Amino acid sequence: MAGITEALRCDLSAPSPEFAEGYAESFLNTYIAAQIKTIRQQRKMTQGDLAAALGTTQTVISRIENVNYAGWNIGTLKKLARAFDVRLQVSFEEYGTLPEEVETFSRERLMRAKRTDDPRLKEKTVATSDLAPLHQYMGVLNSGLEALAVYGKSFSTSGLNDSNDLFRALASVEENSVIDIGQYRAFKRQPKSQPKAPKRAEVSGLYRPGLQEAHSA
Repeated sequence: MAGITEALRCDLSAPSPEFAEGYAESFLNTYIAAQIKTIRQQRKMTQGDLAAALGTTQTVISRIENVNYAGWNIGTLKKLARAFDVRLQVSFEEYGTLPEEVETFSRERLMRAKRTDDPRLKEKTVATSDLAPLHQYMGVLNSGLEALAVYGKSFSTSGLNDSNDLFRALASVEENSVIDIGQYRAFKRQPKSQPKAPKRAEVSGLYRPGLQEAHSA
């Protein structure tokens, strides 16, 4: 097949355009006729069924499914697209793409899913409720960074996967000390006349033997 593709590529690049134009138009007619028949059969429709959907006769359908037929028009193709529940796309293409289209021409590649069965239209969207854990994590992260700022520390958020990573990072800011995000949040809600936040505090659930007790400001 590769040899045929290379030969076609050479023929299409010949100085005279007659072969390229004739071959491209012949392949277009074959492609459209074959795809109409393929999608009709994929929908389990007879030629009579498709004719009824288009408001025409079975003879007309038989004619447009003939690879030698070239009398179809955009209006007919639009009706076929609606009958098949697909969209019609018409575009101008470069000759260099033709060899690959010929090489990959197959019944499977001509099939098209109906709009109502298109898997790309059924991809799951993220519900607002699914974002709750992310919002919670971002709240913890922001509070943690603010707490670090109170302690005069700077910290990069790169590499954090969850809130546990954040707590571990906070715990490593000062040796033998852990910042309690909960206490920091409570401190933020206190009137401005209250004392400053403690420099060191212990995070519940992350206590390790040997940690020093929290120091007052």
